[in-house]
Amino acid sequence: MLTEYLPTHSICSLPFVTSFCQGFGKNLYRNGKVEAAGSWLNLSAQEIQPLFTDQRAGGAARSWVKTYGCSEDAWNGGCSLVIEGLIPAATSNLTVSLFRLHLDNPPARIFLSFIYKLEGGVSLTPELMTCAPSQHQSDTSSTLEVLKPSLLPEDDAFVQQFVQSCDSWSPGGWTARFFQVEMKDCALREIQVSVAHGQENDQDAQFKCRIGEIRVLDAAKLRAELNPVENPTVSNYLWRKQPKGTDTSLSDLSLSATLQWAYPGRLASYFNIYCRGLCSHKTKEVESSETVLIGRTSANVYRAVDLKLREPPVGRCCPVEFLVQPVSEAGFPTPLSACGKVIVNCTQAQ
Repeated sequence: MLTEYLPTHSICSLPFVTSFCQGFGKNLYRNGKVEAAGSWLNLSAQEIQPLFTDQRAGGAARSWVKTYGCSEDAWNGGCSLVIEGLIPAATSNLTVSLFRLHLDNPPARIFLSFIYKLEGGVSLTPELMTCAPSQHQSDTSSTLEVLKPSLLPEDDAFVQQFVQSCDSWSPGGWTARFFQVEMKDCALREIQVSVAHGQENDQDAQFKCRIGEIRVLDAAKLRAELNPVENPTVSNYLWRKQPKGTDTSLSDLSLSATLQWAYPGRLASYFNIYCRGLCSHKTKEVESSETVLIGRTSANVYRAVDLKLREPPVGRCCPVEFLVQPVSEAGFPTPLSACGKVIVNCTQAQ
């Protein structure tokens, strides 16, 4: 009786960002590339999941579609969303609902970032489902209307502003598309994708789409500034020095330590942890001045383990600098120059 009044898996505010990570994976990905090879598990890294489906679409006897999480490839984290199905020749397209929303007062202009891969000669486009504000209590499928976002060119001012606010990246096999939509006197109720035939639709089209990331943002807030973390500290040091010749790594000295800091709740989606002063990282030699990403955490604490350092000369000090970078809910990182920093000095006793 209450089904239509209780939105399922609804998103109630913007920004909305998900890479479909389920908190585990066969590899850890960052911007479409493997950052750390090998299986991992961290349920605090799980992101919002879609409405999974496995059904026949549009009433056509041969038409079907299903969605599922897949760890064979990802944009960020360990998983991506795969949409698989078949569009009969007599059907122009099919739509797949991904997320329910409950935004009665959305911003006047919405910016969408959409990263995906395609197989099967089809096209993939995000769509929004809306209803009139007066119908927000009875937004059944019969009262919803499709709102098709407008594709933005790469040189559009909004796109340039968005790209400058993100980490630098190259698609590398992924397709990145950017859209905007004007919201006028309507409530936002659903995010869906439309899968359509290519130029020729005289045959059935079996397809496989992999969505890496979706961002739905207020176009007026594409460059939100975050404050640096406060009171970063380092504690629980553990120094280890391997006897010469017993370790195949590039350094005989390693450091483990716990970083902690203060930061207002719900302002940051997660924190990137960087380090300067390393000798090597993940068996790769690095310059001591190089800023190296060593990890990521969703909490205000991080344990760095077995960081490889250069052994300082006797009587001299070698600094090891940690940087904590907040990343906003919209996915925008704080510039490294404005990140919270804390330094640990490593000194060789005489």
